[in-house]
Amino acid sequence: MMAPGLFFFGSILLYVTDAQLRIVAPGSLANQFPETKGVVYGTTATFGAPYGGEPLLARLVYAPSYGKDYCTEDDYSLPKVGDGKHDGTSPVTAEPGSEWPELVNVVLVRRGHCTFVTKVRVAEKKKARAVIVVDYENSTMTSHDIQYVVMADDGQGSSVKIPSLLISKFDGQKLIESVEAGEVIIELAWDIPRTDHVVVDFWMSSGS
Repeated sequence: MMAPGLFFFGSILLYVTDAQLRIVAPGSLANQFPETKGVVYGTTATFGAPYGGEPLLARLVYAPSYGKDYCTEDDYSLPKVGDGKHDGTSPVTAEPGSEWPELVNVVLVRRGHCTFVTKVRVAEKKKARAVIVVDYENSTMTSHDIQYVVMADDGQGSSVKIPSLLISKFDGQKLIESVEAGEVIIELAWDIPRTDHVVVDFWMSSGS
């Protein structure tokens, strides 16, 4: 029975897609995810535009926060990356002096003290093409749990044009440690179907 003054307007069925991060290199990092064969799962933000079609080939970039938890532009300085050449030790290309496949930068940041939108907007201004947010350092959520977290818009998300995803602190710490030790190459995809679905009901008030 409906409450007085409320009218049922309708409902829709929403099918959810997972964000997927596949570790291309180094192999030692991919081997830390044996159950998923080098794949890290997360949840996609409700703002920003996930790239469709081909996966996004990228290098991971990380810098420690100066104390503002990645919430302001002056809180961290991203390291300079190479110009597309390498010395023959790259795990992606084998010939010395050859060019990298076209890579873009995906920035790793930690969750906390400001909205997801704020963190992603800051990284976007630093030329990130996508952002990976690592869950709270005291979180106990697993990679499975994190896929059910809503990475919500704070009302200002329309200004953000790049995609982002949230991953568990356990997976995120492995990525951070590997980036600090050397170059990490990943593929990002957002077209991974998930069997779960959400039913959303819409209601109208007689006073609206």
